[in-house]
Amino acid sequence: MKAISIRLPDDLAKRIEDAATEAGNSLNAQVVDMLFRAKSADSLSLTVRVPIDVARRSAVYYVTESQGMDPVVDTPADLERWVTYVLLEAGGFDEGDASLHVSSVGDHVVITGNLEIMRVIQSYILE
Repeated sequence: MKAISIRLPDDLAKRIEDAATEAGNSLNAQVVDMLFRAKSADSLSLTVRVPIDVARRSAVYYVTESQGMDPVVDTPADLERWVTYVLLEAGGFDEGDASLHVSSVGDHVVITGNLEIMRVIQSYILE
C-alpha cells in the first residue's frame, strides 16, 4: 500500500475539528487526528541541478511561446525568478503550495521542490 500525504488549509482542519467535537463521535475524532498528523507531516523534498544554459533556454522559450512575453534574463537573480515563474505557472501552483526554492550556483540552477515540482522540471525545463 502506498502512503499519501495530505495537507489541509488551517481553516479547513479547524472546521473539521469543530464538527467532530460538536458531534462527539469518536470516529470523527480519529479522522481529525489522522488529518492533523497528515497536515503536519513533511512532504518529500528533492533537489536537482540543471545546467544554467538549459534553464535559461527553457524559461525563455516557455515565457515567450506560451505567455507571449519577452523575459529579461540578464542576471542570476533574473533567471531564478523566471525559472520559479515557469515552474509555478506550468504546474498550476500558487507560491505557497509548491515548496519551491530556486538558486543559481556557479554553472547550474539548483531547484528544490516536492514531487510535483520534479514532474514539472522534467516536462518544462529538461525537454
